[in-house]
Amino acid sequence: GLHLVSAMAYGGTYYCNARFRTRAPFLYVHLGSTLVMASFSLFYLWSVVLFILTRPFVMPDEAMVYSVSVGTVVVYVVVVAHQLQKLREGLLGQLQGKESKGKVISFLKYLGLDVRTIICSVFGGALLVLMVALMILLAGEMYISSGPISTISTAFGTTCTAFTTMFAQLRHKQEAQEESVAGIPSFILDLV
Repeated sequence: GLHLVSAMAYGGTYYCNARFRTRAPFLYVHLGSTLVMASFSLFYLWSVVLFILTRPFVMPDEAMVYSVSVGTVVVYVVVVAHQLQKLREGLLGQLQGKESKGKVISFLKYLGLDVRTIICSVFGGALLVLMVALMILLAGEMYISSGPISTISTAFGTTCTAFTTMFAQLRHKQEAQEESVAGIPSFILDLV
């Protein structure tokens, strides 16, 4: 409540070109409430992490599901990052002596094979796999009776989702690279 009201008040005074002395209290209230809300969010996140970390010790039969889910995310990150780097290096090898460094870098950005895009793709994919794993865990807790079947189905669902996402992402990047390698001369002419 206070955060929203202070944001609206400060935004209104800023929009109306009020002097800084007039809008300063609204700014400080807004910054203070933002700091308090961020602190509460971090405390809540820490509580959730502690809950998740202690759960396998309290319920050891679920430790397999958590370890498989985390292992799947780690495998996803390692494999996708390696394959995208391999695509990037292969393309760099093809273009290295033929074009200038600036054109090569802009072409890699165009393809989405620059370092920043690779990191964002891997992080986004890992986050997707982790969210799907959490949804499967939640659905397994809610609808499937506890036992070996629910843990195996949850672990299997997480792994299948991760590998399906991984193969789709890599196939998409490979197809984009193959299509664009044929269009390198037109791309370079567009840059000039």
